[in-house]
Amino acid sequence: YLFFIVLILFSMVLYQFRKESVFNEGTYIGTGEGYTSEIILKVETDSRKILEIEVVSENENPEIGNIVYPLLIADAKTNNGENIDVITGATLTSQGFIDALKEALSKAKGLKE
Repeated sequence: YLFFIVLILFSMVLYQFRKESVFNEGTYIGTGEGYTSEIILKVETDSRKILEIEVVSENENPEIGNIVYPLLIADAKTNNGENIDVITGATLTSQGFIDALKEALSKAKGLKE
C-alpha cells in the first residue's frame, strides 16, 4: 500500500519536471502597425511564460496609449500569449500591439527569426 503512495508521489514530481517549454528563453522584438504609428515591443520570456513586455517605440495618441498599453500588457501576461481582446475605442492601437506581440512571440517560439 505504501508502495503505491510513493509511486503516485514520484509520478507527480516527474510530471512537474517534464512540462514542455513554450518559449525559448530570451528577449525578442516585435512590430505592429497601430492607428498612427508603428508599435515596437520588447518581450522577455523564460521557457514557460512571458516575464516582461515593454513598449519601446510608438507615436499613438498618448491619452489612449497611457490607458491601453498597461491593460494589454497585463492581459498578455495573464494569458501568457497573444490571444487577447482589442480594447473598444482603441481598436487599431490594440491590434498593432497584438501584432507586435505575435511577432515577438513567434521569435520566442523559434517560428520566426
